[in-house]
Amino acid sequence: MRQKLTLLLCFAMLTSGAWSQMMNSDKYSSNKKGSLVGIHVNAIDFKTPETFRNTSSPRFTTKLADMDYGVSISYWKGLTSKIDFSTKVSAMFHNYKFDFNQASDKYEIGAELEPTLNIRPYSDNHLFIPFLTAGVGGGYYMGDFGAYVPAGVGLQFNFLSTTYLFVQAQYRFSLTKDVVKDHLLYSLGVAQNFSPEKPKVMAPPPPPVVLDRDGDGVLDADDKCPDTPGLAALQGCPDRD
Repeated sequence: MRQKLTLLLCFAMLTSGAWSQMMNSDKYSSNKKGSLVGIHVNAIDFKTPETFRNTSSPRFTTKLADMDYGVSISYWKGLTSKIDFSTKVSAMFHNYKFDFNQASDKYEIGAELEPTLNIRPYSDNHLFIPFLTAGVGGGYYMGDFGAYVPAGVGLQFNFLSTTYLFVQAQYRFSLTKDVVKDHLLYSLGVAQNFSPEKPKVMAPPPPPVVLDRDGDGVLDADDKCPDTPGLAALQGCPDRD
């Protein structure tokens, strides 16, 4: 599975180069992400990591229809043009007791909080960008608190710095294996930019044009003789004496 995630990232980075250069546009408000609030649908897979650890059983990848599901609310904020901070609050629906051979047919809710950093090869003002994500997460499962380290890849679609679409895949390394086991997470989400629009910088007006055709220091508007150098005391006319 880790090899598949690595291949997915390599393919995304290769294909995104052309897309990113073509779709870069001054229509985007900034090369740094604003404040986003999003909602995500998640699929969680505890079976695939277990089969890869158990050498006595055949290895397989769990079908999407056989996974369990959850939902998340997220907050995103650009720290730099290529690094974003995000945090998710999630509710995961899974039979956690069954993972520890406890007889139960009840799906429980795992409540999770997961702050992460997301690193992109390009600035935010592109349509399509892959990214790497890593962080630390904690949750409340079956009456106990557990912790894990999420690491994975993602794809970001930026629609004119207003609406974002995120596709993510993570491997979650458990730090408390007696509470929650290693598992995979796949996520699809949409987020909206709620940052105030930056005021457009207006170019300063050009300096006024000062006309003094005869160069005598008296402006043409006040010069009675605009084509003949004269004296200021005579309103720009020469002294005839």
